[in-house]
Amino acid sequence: MDPITALVTIVQLIGLFRQEKSLEKDLTHQQFMEWLEYHRHEQLKEFIAQTAHVSQEVDRLLREDQAVILAKLNDINAMVADILRHVEGLRSLATAVAPQAGLSEYAIAMVRYFVQSGAKTMVVHPHHVSVFFEGPGTRMVFKDSRFMDDDLASLLKHGFIISKLAAHSRVFNLTRRGATFVNMLPKQDEAPGVMSADG
Repeated sequence: MDPITALVTIVQLIGLFRQEKSLEKDLTHQQFMEWLEYHRHEQLKEFIAQTAHVSQEVDRLLREDQAVILAKLNDINAMVADILRHVEGLRSLATAVAPQAGLSEYAIAMVRYFVQSGAKTMVVHPHHVSVFFEGPGTRMVFKDSRFMDDDLASLLKHGFIISKLAAHSRVFNLTRRGATFVNMLPKQDEAPGVMSADG
């Protein structure tokens, strides 16, 4: 089983297991494994049993508060839906299942340009409507900057960029996850007119 698929599935199933057993306390690893077997998740059960550190983490999650588990599950589902809306072949399904989800075209254009420009850092100056990319020495101008903070927060939440400390501006670095996401996007997934770049 693919590790990423296994990870998402494990967290989702732990959430379902905790909901189903909400009246019981001190749920055990053995109970979860029996639950997986009952629901015919043999492949996942085998994956957990054969991977010691995964088994330990499952135990830790089972001891956490149910509200915490459900909150984490909601975060994962929202993030997966956001990403899938921009992956060719999965966009229609993700939109149908979670129409309210999705990174904005501004956010997509921002991280896309960060990757494609080869910039070292991305700088947002206070009260400005532009994002400056250090390295190529270009900037992208927002035609509507009202949601710039929201778009930056979404990119940070997904781990596509990381924030650096700076005195008079907001500075961000690109992450491997951000670069990988952009490389998954279809070439025609551009949003004309969202942003313009200049030197």
